[in-house]
Amino acid sequence: MPESVQKKQAADLERQIANLKSYMYAKGYEFDMITDIGSGINYNKPGLQQLIKEIVNNQVDKVIVLYKDRLLILGFELVEYICSLRNTELVIVDNHDKSKE
Repeated sequence: MPESVQKKQAADLERQIANLKSYMYAKGYEFDMITDIGSGINYNKPGLQQLIKEIVNNQVDKVIVLYKDRLLILGFELVEYICSLRNTELVIVDNHDKSKE
């Protein structure tokens, strides 16, 4: 991946983290944040794997993501289903499609 793309992704991630932290603080939530940089179709990202592991092990009550397609572009419904099996609430802060942006 070209360095300019990596820098853009890193800057976008920092913006998303700041926005999500603002949301979480405004709601009064205590939280841990898991982040990843990479393709939304990559299932081998360490953060995604950590999140799924914590959901399956009943270590998570609620998952909050800024944009649905930032968790996974393809396969979001699978994560949603895993959450439902473990009674983990899944919250999407902004439901606008960001995959093309």
